Amino acid sequence: MSDEDQFDVFLCHNSKDKPEVEEIAHELIRQRIKPWLDKWELRPGLVWQSLLEEQI
Repeated sequence: MSDEDQFDVFLCHNSKDKPEVEEIAHELIRQRIKPWLDKWELRPGLVWQSLLEEQI
């Protein structure tokens, strides 16, 4: 895994909280903290279970 693929924080949340969590993610980026957010990192058609396991 390259440095580009590494994250500082994993954002785990309930789907109903997604708008607020996305705001938090943007604030983290402004503070130079790289968040992992499913909406941004999981692409349609990919096997998401293994990608999620890698990040956790």
